[in-house]
Amino acid sequence: MKIIVLLFLILFSSPSKAITWNQFWRPFKNNGYYPTYYVPRYYNVCRREIYREEYVSGDGINEGYIKRWTEVQRYSC
Repeated sequence: MKIIVLLFLILFSSPSKAITWNQFWRPFKNNGYYPTYYVPRYYNVCRREIYREEYVSGDGINEGYIKRWTEVQRYSC
């Protein structure tokens, strides 16, 4: 009976959640280390945040306003 149930589950499982063999074996390759994203390695790189403002002039209906934002620059130390 267990074999029939197991066989039924294997044959009629939902393919929407199925993974490929490559996705299955990926954690076991390379001693379990597999980066999912690329992290750039910066050596001797510093970070500078620059605060900027810009005045946007208004017209007869709307008044002017100040746009504010921060930019990040990386430079070698």
